[in-house]
Amino acid sequence: AVVSTQSGHYGRGGTVITAVRDMPASGCYFAAYETTKRHFLKTNDELSFWHILVAGGFAGWANWAWGLAPDVIKTRYQTAPEGKYNGARSVVPDLLRTEGVKGFFKGFAPIALRAWPANACCMMGYELALKAMNWVAPLPSY
Repeated sequence: AVVSTQSGHYGRGGTVITAVRDMPASGCYFAAYETTKRHFLKTNDELSFWHILVAGGFAGWANWAWGLAPDVIKTRYQTAPEGKYNGARSVVPDLLRTEGVKGFFKGFAPIALRAWPANACCMMGYELALKAMNWVAPLPSY
């Protein structure tokens, strides 16, 4: 396989650790988005432009609150010299020993600053696309 030829063993590319990062982080993302939307709908009949932006921003933060530590592990593993680590799990004790718990959250400030507007706009695009699709081809009511 291409992966084993390039890296010497399967998984060096980080497929498993990417899944460990992305699956729960996506759950946090959509849970935060839906929870925030429902909070706004308790006092409003419809979501405003600002409500959607705020919900999207919180969703981005929730995603990276979960996903940053696995992302740091994945990046350390992928960028380390060949043979330094025996799998992504072996990054954890090394990182704890050399940098402590803070090492798992390197880059949190710029990621948080970027996550808010990026995900706010993403969810605004999602909601606008959903409205457009429902206008073009409305779903039947049951």
